Amino acid sequence: MREVKRLVNSNVGRHCQENRRDKFLTLTFAENITDIQQANRYFDNFFKKLRYHYGAFTYVGVPQIQWKRYAKYGVKVWHYHVAVFGLPYIPQKELVERWGRGTVSIEAMESYDNPGRYISRYMIKDFSEEELTGHRRFFTSRGLYRPEETRGESIGAILEQLNIPEACKTYEVTYINNPLMGPVTYRLFDLRKRPVLIFNK
Repeated sequence: MREVKRLVNSNVGRHCQENRRDKFLTLTFAENITDIQQANRYFDNFFKKLRYHYGAFTYVGVPQIQWKRYAKYGVKVWHYHVAVFGLPYIPQKELVERWGRGTVSIEAMESYDNPGRYISRYMIKDFSEEELTGHRRFFTSRGLYRPEETRGESIGAILEQLNIPEACKTYEVTYINNPLMGPVTYRLFDLRKRPVLIFNK
Protein backbone atom coordinates (compact mmCIF):
# COMPACT_ATOMS: atom_id res chain seq x y z
CA MET A 1 0.00 0.00 0.00
CA ARG A 2 2.81 2.39 0.83
CA GLU A 3 4.44 1.77 -2.55
CA VAL A 4 1.16 2.42 -4.36
CA LYS A 5 0.62 5.66 -2.42
CA ARG A 6 4.09 6.92 -3.25
CA LEU A 7 3.96 5.91 -6.91
CA VAL A 8 0.63 7.64 -7.47
CA ASN A 9 1.50 10.80 -5.56
CA SER A 10 4.90 11.05 -7.29
CA ASN A 11 3.38 10.92 -10.77
CA VAL A 12 0.44 13.29 -10.39
CA GLY A 13 0.86 16.23 -12.75
CA ARG A 14 4.13 15.04 -14.28
CA HIS A 15 2.67 14.17 -17.69
CA CYS A 16 -0.14 16.71 -17.87
CA GLN A 17 -0.40 18.84 -20.97
CA GLU A 18 -3.23 20.97 -22.29
CA ASN A 19 -5.17 17.99 -23.64
CA ARG A 20 -3.84 15.31 -21.27
CA ARG A 21 -4.96 14.96 -17.66
CA ASP A 22 -4.62 12.60 -14.70
CA LYS A 23 -7.74 10.54 -14.04
CA PHE A 24 -9.14 7.73 -11.95
CA LEU A 25 -10.78 4.95 -13.96
CA THR A 26 -12.92 2.18 -12.52
CA LEU A 27 -13.32 -0.83 -14.82
CA THR A 28 -16.14 -3.26 -14.00
CA PHE A 29 -17.23 -6.51 -15.62
CA ALA A 30 -20.79 -7.17 -16.76
CA GLU A 31 -20.07 -10.91 -16.66
CA ASN A 32 -19.18 -12.79 -13.50
CA ILE A 33 -15.41 -12.80 -14.03
CA THR A 34 -14.13 -14.57 -10.92
CA ASP A 35 -10.81 -15.86 -12.32
CA ILE A 36 -8.14 -13.24 -11.47
CA GLN A 37 -5.85 -14.41 -14.30
CA GLN A 38 -8.61 -14.00 -16.88
CA ALA A 39 -9.52 -10.60 -15.42
CA ASN A 40 -5.87 -9.50 -15.58
CA ARG A 41 -5.65 -10.48 -19.25
CA TYR A 42 -8.66 -8.31 -20.06
CA PHE A 43 -7.08 -5.47 -18.05
CA ASP A 44 -3.77 -5.75 -19.97
CA ASN A 45 -5.50 -5.91 -23.35
CA PHE A 46 -7.55 -2.81 -22.59
CA PHE A 47 -4.50 -0.69 -21.84
CA LYS A 48 -2.66 -2.03 -24.87
CA LYS A 49 -5.62 -0.85 -26.98
CA LEU A 50 -5.55 2.58 -25.37
CA ARG A 51 -1.81 2.97 -26.02
CA TYR A 52 -2.21 1.87 -29.63
CA HIS A 53 -4.96 4.41 -30.31
CA TYR A 54 -4.00 7.34 -28.05
CA GLY A 55 -0.24 7.19 -27.51
CA ALA A 56 1.90 6.90 -24.39
CA PHE A 57 0.66 7.39 -20.84
CA THR A 58 1.33 5.72 -17.50
CA TYR A 59 -0.82 4.08 -14.83
CA VAL A 60 -1.06 2.29 -11.48
CA GLY A 61 -3.91 -0.23 -11.20
CA VAL A 62 -5.39 -2.14 -8.26
CA PRO A 63 -7.67 -5.21 -8.60
CA GLN A 64 -10.51 -5.54 -6.11
CA ILE A 65 -13.51 -7.78 -5.54
CA GLN A 66 -16.88 -6.09 -6.02
CA TRP A 67 -18.06 -6.44 -2.45
CA LYS A 68 -21.57 -5.05 -3.02
CA ARG A 69 -22.09 -7.57 -5.79
CA TYR A 70 -20.77 -10.34 -3.56
CA ALA A 71 -23.13 -9.33 -0.74
CA LYS A 72 -26.07 -9.37 -3.12
CA TYR A 73 -25.31 -12.43 -5.28
CA GLY A 74 -22.61 -14.35 -3.40
CA VAL A 75 -20.17 -14.21 -6.34
CA LYS A 76 -16.69 -12.66 -6.07
CA VAL A 77 -16.34 -10.71 -9.32
CA TRP A 78 -13.26 -8.57 -9.97
CA HIS A 79 -13.00 -4.95 -10.97
CA TYR A 80 -10.11 -2.45 -11.21
CA HIS A 81 -9.31 0.97 -9.81
CA VAL A 82 -6.69 2.70 -11.95
CA ALA A 83 -4.78 5.97 -11.59
CA VAL A 84 -3.95 7.07 -15.14
CA PHE A 85 -1.42 9.82 -15.84
CA GLY A 86 -1.33 11.88 -19.03
CA LEU A 87 -4.27 10.23 -20.78
CA PRO A 88 -5.87 12.43 -23.47
CA TYR A 89 -9.54 13.27 -23.35
CA ILE A 90 -11.60 10.27 -24.42
CA PRO A 91 -15.41 10.30 -24.31
CA GLN A 92 -16.77 7.84 -21.76
CA LYS A 93 -18.80 6.07 -24.44
CA GLU A 94 -15.60 5.44 -26.39
CA LEU A 95 -13.79 4.11 -23.30
CA VAL A 96 -16.66 1.71 -22.64
CA GLU A 97 -16.45 0.47 -26.24
CA ARG A 98 -12.67 -0.04 -25.95
CA TRP A 99 -13.11 -1.87 -22.64
CA GLY A 100 -15.91 -4.01 -24.07
CA ARG A 101 -16.49 -5.89 -20.81
CA GLY A 102 -18.82 -3.69 -18.79
CA THR A 103 -18.73 -0.14 -17.44
CA VAL A 104 -15.99 2.48 -17.15
CA SER A 105 -16.31 5.38 -14.73
CA ILE A 106 -14.02 8.42 -14.94
CA GLU A 107 -13.08 10.81 -12.16
CA ALA A 108 -10.72 13.79 -12.23
CA MET A 109 -7.67 13.31 -10.00
CA GLU A 110 -7.21 17.05 -9.45
CA SER A 111 -9.81 17.19 -6.69
CA TYR A 112 -7.76 14.94 -4.36
CA ASP A 113 -4.92 16.27 -2.19
CA ASN A 114 -3.71 12.71 -1.58
CA PRO A 115 -4.71 10.61 -4.60
CA GLY A 116 -2.33 7.81 -3.60
CA ARG A 117 -4.21 7.29 -0.35
CA TYR A 118 -7.51 7.33 -2.22
CA ILE A 119 -6.59 4.47 -4.55
CA SER A 120 -4.58 2.40 -2.03
CA ARG A 121 -7.57 2.14 0.31
CA TYR A 122 -9.11 -0.27 -2.19
CA MET A 123 -6.31 -2.71 -1.40
CA ILE A 124 -7.18 -3.07 2.30
CA LYS A 125 -9.97 -5.66 2.10
CA ASP A 126 -8.23 -7.86 -0.44
CA PHE A 127 -4.82 -8.34 1.17
CA SER A 128 -6.06 -11.32 3.17
CA GLU A 129 -8.19 -12.79 0.39
CA GLU A 130 -7.02 -16.19 -0.81
CA GLU A 131 -8.01 -15.24 -4.38
CA LEU A 132 -4.99 -12.91 -4.51
CA THR A 133 -2.48 -15.35 -3.04
CA GLY A 134 0.36 -15.73 -5.54
CA HIS A 135 -0.97 -12.88 -7.69
CA ARG A 136 0.03 -9.25 -8.00
CA ARG A 137 -1.69 -6.80 -5.69
CA PHE A 138 -1.20 -3.93 -8.12
CA PHE A 139 0.00 -3.20 -11.66
CA THR A 140 2.27 -0.50 -12.99
CA SER A 141 3.13 0.61 -16.49
CA ARG A 142 6.55 1.46 -17.82
CA GLY A 143 7.63 5.06 -17.68
CA LEU A 144 6.42 5.83 -14.17
CA TYR A 145 8.56 8.17 -12.11
CA ARG A 146 9.94 6.28 -9.11
CA PRO A 147 10.00 8.42 -5.94
CA GLU A 148 13.22 9.06 -4.07
CA GLU A 149 13.43 8.64 -0.31
CA THR A 150 15.40 11.01 1.90
CA ARG A 151 16.27 10.31 5.53
CA GLY A 152 17.54 12.69 8.17
CA GLU A 153 17.72 13.58 11.85
CA SER A 154 14.32 15.31 11.78
CA ILE A 155 11.60 16.39 9.39
CA GLY A 156 12.66 20.01 9.82
CA ALA A 157 16.24 19.20 8.83
CA ILE A 158 15.07 17.34 5.71
CA LEU A 159 12.78 20.18 4.64
CA GLU A 160 15.61 22.66 5.09
CA GLN A 161 18.06 20.44 3.22
CA LEU A 162 15.67 20.03 0.27
CA ASN A 163 14.43 23.63 0.46
CA ILE A 164 10.77 22.59 0.82
CA PRO A 165 8.53 25.19 2.51
CA GLU A 166 5.91 24.06 5.00
CA ALA A 167 3.27 25.71 2.78
CA CYS A 168 3.66 22.80 0.34
CA LYS A 169 2.30 20.29 2.88
CA THR A 170 -1.01 18.79 1.74
CA TYR A 171 -1.48 15.88 4.15
CA GLU A 172 -0.24 14.69 7.54
CA VAL A 173 -1.02 11.72 9.78
CA THR A 174 0.63 10.30 12.91
CA TYR A 175 0.34 6.60 13.73
CA ILE A 176 2.06 3.84 15.72
CA ASN A 177 3.29 1.11 13.42
CA ASN A 178 5.58 -0.53 15.98
CA PRO A 179 5.19 0.13 19.74
CA LEU A 180 8.97 -0.12 20.18
CA MET A 181 9.59 2.71 17.72
CA GLY A 182 6.87 5.01 18.99
CA PRO A 183 4.75 7.35 16.87
CA VAL A 184 5.56 7.91 13.20
CA THR A 185 4.51 11.06 11.35
CA TYR A 186 3.86 10.82 7.63
CA ARG A 187 3.72 14.06 5.68
CA LEU A 188 2.93 14.61 2.02
CA PHE A 189 4.24 17.67 0.17
CA ASP A 190 3.12 18.92 -3.23
CA LEU A 191 6.03 20.88 -4.72
CA ARG A 192 3.71 22.43 -7.29
CA LYS A 193 2.47 24.59 -4.39
CA ARG A 194 5.95 26.01 -3.84
CA PRO A 195 5.66 29.83 -3.64
CA VAL A 196 7.05 31.73 -6.61
CA LEU A 197 8.94 34.94 -5.94
CA ILE A 198 8.52 37.69 -8.53
CA PHE A 199 10.98 40.59 -8.55
CA ASN A 200 10.11 43.88 -10.18
CA LYS A 201 12.92 45.70 -11.97
